[in-house]
Amino acid sequence: MSETDIVTSISRAVDELPAVIPLPKIERPHANAKCPPSKVKSPADLPGRLFLGCLDTQSFHMTAEGWKATYLDHGGETRVELSFKKGTNRLWLEQTWRGIWGCGGTSSSDEFGHLARSVGGFPSVWDDPAKEDLEARYNVQYLPTQDGAYVITGFPDGAFKSLACPVPVSKLRNLIACHRKMDGDPAIKTNISGHLHLQSGAVNYLVGRNGLFASDPDILYTHTFGQTGLPPLALPVWETGGDGTRALTVHRLIYIYNVMFSFRELERVVKHLCDHGIVGSADALDRSDTAPSAPEFAAVILQAGLEVQPIEFNYFDSSQRRRTFYERFTDMDAFLSLADDRNPEETATSIELVESVSRRLADQFQNALERAPLELAH
Repeated sequence: MSETDIVTSISRAVDELPAVIPLPKIERPHANAKCPPSKVKSPADLPGRLFLGCLDTQSFHMTAEGWKATYLDHGGETRVELSFKKGTNRLWLEQTWRGIWGCGGTSSSDEFGHLARSVGGFPSVWDDPAKEDLEARYNVQYLPTQDGAYVITGFPDGAFKSLACPVPVSKLRNLIACHRKMDGDPAIKTNISGHLHLQSGAVNYLVGRNGLFASDPDILYTHTFGQTGLPPLALPVWETGGDGTRALTVHRLIYIYNVMFSFRELERVVKHLCDHGIVGSADALDRSDTAPSAPEFAAVILQAGLEVQPIEFNYFDSSQRRRTFYERFTDMDAFLSLADDRNPEETATSIELVESVSRRLADQFQNALERAPLELAH
């Protein structure tokens, strides 16, 4: 099989593969508080959930100055303190995540929904411990919120995060089960929306620091095909960095799972994905060359909205053996193509098509290897 044959085969396959596959949404409807803050008399007048927590009805009490209430999560370690002062006609908000105070806010509007406007940015004091904890337990790269960056914040669920993760064809079906499990998890209180997007990315395998599979372009091509279930975009090539470091680079074709959720759900989402074999365990990072624990299959956690930007994200694994690069994880066209009403059966049909194309390409590749001592076999 010549390189021209490879390119032709891949081109035909890409034309057949669905570019975007929506995943079933996890929806947690909420009733807007119709009562303005100045008229609140009981817990029934308040939003049922707010930013980091759900209303603790026992916490509500009227005071001479107004009223107070607390919203809780994570057994009370995470909380939002909400109060109203009659004298100033203002709402006051204090947010604490995992025992760490992050930010406060105030609003003079007589609408609860305007609280989202009063909380700007994202507390770095939350990003740092979240990064340390999650990277220690899972195969993830946590990108802290960038200084001065726009942060997507909504009412009633506050700041949002996104996760982007490369998923081999063999594990795409796991995502349907994962979304079904998250939908049935009573601990998840807010909406979650995800989709798959067919993308490309590069992996640089530094010479002498990886196994034999990364020492020869032909072998690495076959290895990557086996890893992802889709053929690389071209034969791997040797490259030399400005510091003289030499690496074998493969440009792979792979589906990226993109999911957006409120910050309070971060740990729960990552755990569900790990339970379903989408996100790997950090324990296997230095011993695995397969998904989901191989370094090049790390999930990336970032501020919501950044996944559609051409941020040219790259990272090295902890052992400095290989570097993974993505220009972007998805784009606005993919988001705009997603329907609000997503049919799980259509998702399953799309994944079946991908599996079918993957099997056909693998059979073609295997047949080519068996016919002759080809360029891709020594």
